[in-house]
Amino acid sequence: MITQVFKIYLVSYIKLSCFFWFSPVYWNSSLSKIEPIREKKRRDVFYVQRVIFTCYVLGMVWHVVDGSSPTDLKLQAMAIIPIFVGILFLTWIWSLELSPVQLFNSLSKFEQYLIKEYSQLIFWGRSENTINSTRGMLHFCRILQATSILCPFLNFALVLVNPCQPPFLGSMTHFCSGGVWSDSGIAKYFRFPIALADLWFCILCNTGGGAFIIMFFGVCVTSFLEYLDVISKYLMYSPSPRLIVMRYITLYRKILIAEKMLNATFASYIFPGILFSCTGIQIFSGFVSISRHSLIPMPQFLLYPLVWLNCTLFNLLVTTLSSYVYKNSNKIIGNLVEIRSHLRFRFGRRLLSREVRSCSRLKIRFGNNFFNGITPLVSQDLALSQTMSLVLLRKS
Repeated sequence: MITQVFKIYLVSYIKLSCFFWFSPVYWNSSLSKIEPIREKKRRDVFYVQRVIFTCYVLGMVWHVVDGSSPTDLKLQAMAIIPIFVGILFLTWIWSLELSPVQLFNSLSKFEQYLIKEYSQLIFWGRSENTINSTRGMLHFCRILQATSILCPFLNFALVLVNPCQPPFLGSMTHFCSGGVWSDSGIAKYFRFPIALADLWFCILCNTGGGAFIIMFFGVCVTSFLEYLDVISKYLMYSPSPRLIVMRYITLYRKILIAEKMLNATFASYIFPGILFSCTGIQIFSGFVSISRHSLIPMPQFLLYPLVWLNCTLFNLLVTTLSSYVYKNSNKIIGNLVEIRSHLRFRFGRRLLSREVRSCSRLKIRFGNNFFNGITPLVSQDLALSQTMSLVLLRKS
């Protein structure tokens, strides 16, 4: 899946980050893998931009917490600040941790093995054979890619119309007083350059590695569903599953090793941070979209529904597909138990029982927990209830 369907989105993101010199890695087309950038000048520019972006985000947080802007503007800012804080967190991981890059390269090699060994069962490049989970993730990748391009310019228009819009750069300057931009000549001179600076920081936000990690995690979950689908097809089209059951178990164990690598990369702090940020953004952007639409002019207002749409899709899609990974692997273990009961000889049944016990269920983890069937409902119930609580609290 990564090499056949989603490669164009992931690689184009790496190339875009390299274009803005805000990436510690690059795409090696000759080897078809991601490698660290070795050019010192590019690395130094990346480090400098990362430090400046960090100061910018910390300034945003400080200004909203301790600034003098009106409450309405601060509530609008709360839909934007978690984006920058979450992306900043992922940007530092992107530059300090090689595990996401190593996971990408390892899964690419694993898929090459699957295509070579099971080419008669794999049709990843054909749209008519694509399963629904892959289609849903494809739509999400397209929306995220379009939003990454559109949102910086919508934000630029928003800041140009209202330079005092928190949490952006103009609201941090002394030209802003009580949410109103100064009429002085020097303030008019700085109005456009400040909006350009905000545009640049928004571009850095979208190319700093955060969007890649978010997209890559969703792609990994979808890929595991496709890997399990290969096993299901392998059993379905085999004339005698009992004769090839050990090869079937061997393939499942290889997928299980890939699942351990995925959890080692994301489960401890990357995905819990992503899930926490996306839920917070979903709550506040939904609140602004519902209750503040009359205060924000068009087309700048479109920024908030776009952000809400991306976070809702990610939360709903990724948590649902992650629970499907557990469900489908549980079904495959059940098929193994059924095959064991059909074996004629007692020695074969005992041997297969031992092999089945060594095959655990696939679990997409976050922290010490994992996704099951009820997790998506709990996540969306929390986001919707908190959004409506904010709306009702504001009206009262």
